Amino acid sequence: MDALPHDIQRLIAYPHKRSIICMSADHRQGIVLTGSADFTASVIPWRTQEKEKQQDDGRPPTKQNNTKLHHKGKISCVKLFDEAQRAATSSYDKLAKIWDCSTGACTATLDGHTNNVKCIDTHGNTAVTCGWDNLVIMWDMRTGQQIAKMKEHIYYVNKVKFVDDGKYMVSCSDDCSAIVWDGRDGRPIHCLAQHTNGVNAAELVMHDKLVTASEDNRLMLWDLNTGTCLQKLTGHSGSVTSLAPTPTGVASGSYDGTVRCWDIPSGECTAVLNKFSDMVSDICVPRDGSIVAASYDKSVRVWDPITRCMLVCFVSHAQSASAVTVVEPEMTGDKHRRLLSTGHDGQFRVWTI
Repeated sequence: MDALPHDIQRLIAYPHKRSIICMSADHRQGIVLTGSADFTASVIPWRTQEKEKQQDDGRPPTKQNNTKLHHKGKISCVKLFDEAQRAATSSYDKLAKIWDCSTGACTATLDGHTNNVKCIDTHGNTAVTCGWDNLVIMWDMRTGQQIAKMKEHIYYVNKVKFVDDGKYMVSCSDDCSAIVWDGRDGRPIHCLAQHTNGVNAAELVMHDKLVTASEDNRLMLWDLNTGTCLQKLTGHSGSVTSLAPTPTGVASGSYDGTVRCWDIPSGECTAVLNKFSDMVSDICVPRDGSIVAASYDKSVRVWDPITRCMLVCFVSHAQSASAVTVVEPEMTGDKHRRLLSTGHDGQFRVWTI
């Protein structure tokens, strides 16, 4: 990795008055979408704002060309798609919405849940949502109409995502299970039910393996084709909340303040990264295999992909760091990558790494 330049912090934006909960980024377009407890999502053209070289003097920038998307409850999940021309949001107001990012116009309201909508994902013209009414619902985003309403979960459903290029969907529930669904019609395929507490996250690895992370402090490795549990990965001493695929397997972040790297399919823990003093809120793994993680201790840290030594620690958020992603140099216009972070202080920051 090249030596870090002197202007490590490139941009600070203040898109929200309350906590930023979630972030989605289109790296090629230089746009992020943030979701907040202030009932709004913000479309932020961060690359344009960075080029304007707004100076951080402790005050909000005088000009922010952000498009605001409004709900009547806390934003729980956001997703950019169609080259950042459209956005999807879910909210505690029991609704999910589809937006035109350039105008801020709502093009479809997905109204079918009877409790908080916790997550939304999209593939093609289809959206999938889940919520605290125990439901997973598929939608046609062109019409806003339901394609399928899936009722197999018996308690809160917190995450849902398309995997394998839309062939499947996976939902994660507090009923201790994850369910694999047909991505075309919502038919249930496998119920993955060996965890002993709520399932927080799922990630596709090695093309045909699925890793789930749970409140029971464990990860489980599954055969996506058969639904068979192949490995139970133990070592965390707190709830496992976040997953990211690595070149050799998967990385996991936990309430125990550590990030662990796991080899797949052996299930061996190959590294324990334990510099945090509070729970890990988000992790990402850029192309070179380095580990980037955000924590409730207000820091964002980067570890070397080979030695697993910590390279960088940024401690600039005034409250917990909530989400991170890394933009590769061919998307930034210079030889350095960008690290994008959000926090419960309502700030969005751009760093050079």
